[in-house]
Amino acid sequence: MGNKTITYLSGVLTAAIAVGMAVTAPAASAAETTTSTYKGVATTAVSQPAAGSRNIYVDDTGSDILPVNQPWGHVDYSRITCLDTGVKPGGMPSCPEPDINHPLRTIQGAVKIAKPGDVIVVRAGRYDERIGWGARAGRADARIVMQAYPNERVQVDGYLSLTGADYWTVSGLHFGYSPTNTTGQSVVYFAGGVGWSFLNNEVTGTKGVANVMVIGKTPTDGSSAAMTAAAPRNYTIAANCIREAASVGTKGQMHNIYLMPTIYSSGGLIENNLIGDAPLGANIKAAGSTDPAGSPRNVLIKNNTLVNGSSGLIVGQMAQGIETQGNLIANTGAVTGDGGIRTYDLSAPGTNSIKDTYIAGYSAPIKYQWGQAQSMYERRNATASSVQLTGWLGNCTLKAANATVASTYGNTVAK
Repeated sequence: MGNKTITYLSGVLTAAIAVGMAVTAPAASAAETTTSTYKGVATTAVSQPAAGSRNIYVDDTGSDILPVNQPWGHVDYSRITCLDTGVKPGGMPSCPEPDINHPLRTIQGAVKIAKPGDVIVVRAGRYDERIGWGARAGRADARIVMQAYPNERVQVDGYLSLTGADYWTVSGLHFGYSPTNTTGQSVVYFAGGVGWSFLNNEVTGTKGVANVMVIGKTPTDGSSAAMTAAAPRNYTIAANCIREAASVGTKGQMHNIYLMPTIYSSGGLIENNLIGDAPLGANIKAAGSTDPAGSPRNVLIKNNTLVNGSSGLIVGQMAQGIETQGNLIANTGAVTGDGGIRTYDLSAPGTNSIKDTYIAGYSAPIKYQWGQAQSMYERRNATASSVQLTGWLGNCTLKAANATVASTYGNTVAK
């Protein structure tokens, strides 16, 4: 994973990416302190902007409009355009910075103006939005962070779509399906991008083919260099609660996480997530679709709890370097199991592995397609005919009831 390190602070996953950079809280002003006691999918601190950058605040009571009095009457100007370009229309005395006392109204407005090193801080509320278009890339030394305000619940009903989101971190938000705002195949969608992180969020209720989808962006041409530049690299999906994939549709095509970042991708980490309820698909599918070359390469899938998917994990087509370890893959009988882990048109036997994983409740814990003889490397796995769980997927607390199983396998980040 290069210079990426992952640490846990107060039960919340944070990422420090790039040497010498830490995601820490600056000294809070009186206006920035909070007495909220909300727990669960949230953040515990406001991230520190890079030198010369800023915090961009969003509140559902804020404004993206600047009212200006002109000689011919009152006119509403776009505050987003003013902040993005620095150009003030005639008669406008100022373009107020989006600080905690003068927040923007929309998260998309903040995304549009965010520059490398900026931190978007979203206050509690419900946001019916499509988010991500026009986003700039961050840099290794100046990440762009989009996070919930500490200990506040932020609900986004719509769609997060980030293309080429180099060095972005998205943390502490709840993303849900909206019949009017969710478009495309997933609720959260990353296309390409280097060094991005999706941490400690909740994603639920897709009516498409996935809750979270990772693909390559459109390359500039068909050369190997262009395909590599378009593929996601060194990305992280960690400590999230991802649940309730579509229950109506085509069997085998409705997943919670769908990894098809192309064979030119590398360095993926899927860690410490709670992922559940994919009755028509997999909790994680690591394979292409109509194009086998959409399959992922070099992904570590580690210490996740995968519950009640028709399959816990699918590895297929041209996938290589998929290493699964320490996962709990469980079926309580809520779905008809197609195999705890199964292969699908796998073209490179022996290049993927299943290690130290506990698979329970599936009649076929590991299922190799067409009777292939052990086409994935297996070591130190355990199986059981059934499993008892405690907690509730609906509030992201589900885990194995057996203390030994819970401490050895699966997600360890309590919400």
